[in-house]
Amino acid sequence: MPDICIDIPVRGDPHRARVAGVSSHELAADIAHNRNFLRAIDSGIAVRNFAYPYGDYAFRAKRSLEGQFDSCRSLIPGVNSSIADLGLLKTWPLENASADRGKILDRVA
Repeated sequence: MPDICIDIPVRGDPHRARVAGVSSHELAADIAHNRNFLRAIDSGIAVRNFAYPYGDYAFRAKRSLEGQFDSCRSLIPGVNSSIADLGLLKTWPLENASADRGKILDRVA
């Protein structure tokens, strides 16, 4: 692959709408499946981040996942500033979005 840095997080099974409703065993199997899928494309892909499917998270899953990944991304809108919870990072959609300096400052505050 070219020397570019693109974050490709693993996530749970896309057919399940909730992380909260699966067992630890099922979640681990979903993650292993996704890691293997990405590594089959390129064995050099480092899988370090997780994205909660559809933004759904549960404290039990969060505690497990934050020990396995550098960060876990939620769909909680906002900008991470000052102190960030790496197990539940806030996000801001980039598609069809625009923000001027005032909007950015409102989100950070």
